[in-house]
Amino acid sequence: VERGIKLATLPLRPSYWRSGIDSKKVELCYSRDACPQKNVTDGDLSSQCLDGHHGPICNICEPDYAKNLMGVCETCESKVNIPIETVVTFCTVVVSTLLFAYMLRRQKKKRDKQRKTMKIKSNFTRAARTKFKILASFVQIVSSYENVLDIRFPPMYEDFSRFISSIANLNALQLGSVDCFVSTSFYTKLLFSTLIPLIMCLCIYMYMVIAKCCSKSQARKRVIQNNCVELYFGLSFLVFASVSTTIFDTFNCKTFGDDPTRYLALDQSIDCDGSKHSFFTMYAIFMVLVYPVGIPLLYSYFLVSNRHQIQAKNRATNESLIKISFLWEMYEPGMWWFEIFECGRRLAMSGLLIFFSSGSPSQIVVGMMLSLGAIVIYVHCKPFLESDDDLLAVVSQLSIFFTLFGALLIRVQVDDRDGYDQAIFGVILIAVNSAGIVLVLSSIAIKPLQLLIRAMANHHRHEGTINGLTDEHDRNSSFIKYFEKLAMSTQHESGFTDILFDGPEWSTWLIKTKAKMEWRNSDGYGPINEGRVSFTIKRPVQYVKDYIVNPECEIRGGVLDHFVISTETPLREMSPKERLKAMAMRSRENRRVIYTGREVPFPLTNRDYLVEQFSHSSSVMSGAEVVVGRSIYEESLFSLKKSAARGFRRADVHIKGYFLTPSPSKMNNSTDVVFIAGVNGNMLFGALVAEKVARTGLRKVVDELQHLDHGERNEAKDNAGSKKSWGKGFKGISFNRAASGMGLADKDSMLEMQDLQAIEPTVALEGRGQRGAVVRRTHKYSSLHLRLRLLPVRSSPSPIPTPFLHQTTKMWKASAIAN
Repeated sequence: VERGIKLATLPLRPSYWRSGIDSKKVELCYSRDACPQKNVTDGDLSSQCLDGHHGPICNICEPDYAKNLMGVCETCESKVNIPIETVVTFCTVVVSTLLFAYMLRRQKKKRDKQRKTMKIKSNFTRAARTKFKILASFVQIVSSYENVLDIRFPPMYEDFSRFISSIANLNALQLGSVDCFVSTSFYTKLLFSTLIPLIMCLCIYMYMVIAKCCSKSQARKRVIQNNCVELYFGLSFLVFASVSTTIFDTFNCKTFGDDPTRYLALDQSIDCDGSKHSFFTMYAIFMVLVYPVGIPLLYSYFLVSNRHQIQAKNRATNESLIKISFLWEMYEPGMWWFEIFECGRRLAMSGLLIFFSSGSPSQIVVGMMLSLGAIVIYVHCKPFLESDDDLLAVVSQLSIFFTLFGALLIRVQVDDRDGYDQAIFGVILIAVNSAGIVLVLSSIAIKPLQLLIRAMANHHRHEGTINGLTDEHDRNSSFIKYFEKLAMSTQHESGFTDILFDGPEWSTWLIKTKAKMEWRNSDGYGPINEGRVSFTIKRPVQYVKDYIVNPECEIRGGVLDHFVISTETPLREMSPKERLKAMAMRSRENRRVIYTGREVPFPLTNRDYLVEQFSHSSSVMSGAEVVVGRSIYEESLFSLKKSAARGFRRADVHIKGYFLTPSPSKMNNSTDVVFIAGVNGNMLFGALVAEKVARTGLRKVVDELQHLDHGERNEAKDNAGSKKSWGKGFKGISFNRAASGMGLADKDSMLEMQDLQAIEPTVALEGRGQRGAVVRRTHKYSSLHLRLRLLPVRSSPSPIPTPFLHQTTKMWKASAIAN
């Protein structure tokens, strides 16, 4: 500073403002462009401001000017002035709406082609809604911090935050440059924000009443009411945080420079000590009861009064819960209260921070503590049904924490003392706040990539009349009849074509097994998604069926886990007459739910699936038996989150089953087997490897079932008195046979167990005799030792079916778990 320069003539740096020519305290302008460098030498303080601006920090627009989203006052031209931000926002909303409608239609078409049992927990609508709620809450909180914390972030981040804030907080007045048509102030925004949602709720209620009066069907009336109530909850969620923050902004007053006048922080044209502001303060207090208090209380009433039904297993099909599904459907049953917590969190981390020493470091520290507390609750409770949503919530909360941390650095002026580059600092803050959005976009980007990979894969076309499953096959009886029809169909009817093989190994195998392998695309055109194999085994039909339905039967290669979860058929949404009929059919229908986990080659994630399996006699062929299953989507039985915690990713089984018929050949007690499988492993490159997976999977089924033929010959040899047969006491069967049933083989008193659980353990025979044989199992990767005694039982002249041997496997498994 040159000697002799007076304070009144001291030039200001660009972007700053002072309240008087003799004021030593300077303020950073709300919009840096609104305060160019000018030397104020007279009493006209507005000369500090750009044309169109005046007032404290140059944040009030002159007549015929209107603010854009960045806070700069722009002239209102003679023609209608539509800001570019408004155009971008409008286009974004339109495109998003059209995309959403397209995805819903595409999902409906997909359901028409591909059957989904019960309620699909990962359906597009709910998944999109959950992610939208998480991101909307995050954006509304973060975008309020500039005003709530009275903090000035780096210019680049401020522009980013203000643009997002105007969209996320539904600031229609600013988006539309309403000041060009009518004079507005913060009071206009307050009235608009608080009254428009109430008017919309009134319109929703009137529509519901009129629509119900015009509808004669009670079911239709119920649907209308549920949709309207759900729409109301969606609206209340959208406006809760933004309107609550606007209400609390009414109480946020501050001074600028050396001017003692208390101005409203968001509108410097308003004097907080004036009578008009006193009126709107009383209005804001009343609105506190409607929004910040009323909405959480309303949520609490519905959730607390229905908490037992929300925690029930049948909540997805409970008609009384449909209208409030917006409040609970994305959470675990035990987390029925979490939407109430979310209301408190959003309120505490945005509007309520105004009352904690506004503008001080302690206010920011309080926000950081609240953020850390929320992170702990998210990590500990894992409230969402989908693990991806739990991750997104934690990432969003971490973004809030680091944004507050950046605000703290600015508040204590660490950035100035350490010389932080404002541009880099702004980029870092934008990156931190974009983490959640990037996470969602990356998951969405997989879909186009899958479509591209699907287009690159080999396609199969057919003109068969039996295509894939549709909604017509939702009922169990229709599904089973469809499977029987598909199993008995010719290639002309179903579109299956023979699988061609190259190489002597496959040729030898086909000659040996006499198997016929086919595949097709169930939709008529596309990558292979269904396979069918036909072969014969020398066992009676009932024997083969018992072998297949045995839950301990290890005929599934690479199985890591396999057990029955449920055997009851749930009563679906139906009329009382249909419900009675369904209950009567329970005695005839053999249904159970099975969980299976499979090993997948590295680096892919292991897959699992939950299927409802039906097992009963065929309705179209005498003496035939059917065992068929399909995926069931019921979180209460085995959730996707539980699968992820076990290291599995859920696969979709469209259809998988066995059609067993007595062989018409001269072989006595032989069974013709038709096995059909249509499984979507939900793999990125699944379409490219579909053909290889189909060949390998079908061959494995043939090999594992035809093992029964070898078992029959071994059993006959053992019962004839082989020297290696140790154990006529084992119900007429040798220990070798029992070991074979467990997947064991005799090798110089050391037995090697096959890969029943994706490991390679060793088993040593400790002893044998009248008290049975004791087996010690040593885990390959630990010092865990498991012992099993194969107890002798009374001899029986009849051969023991293989399922009995797998009861021995069950004994071994129980011992393994117990130890």
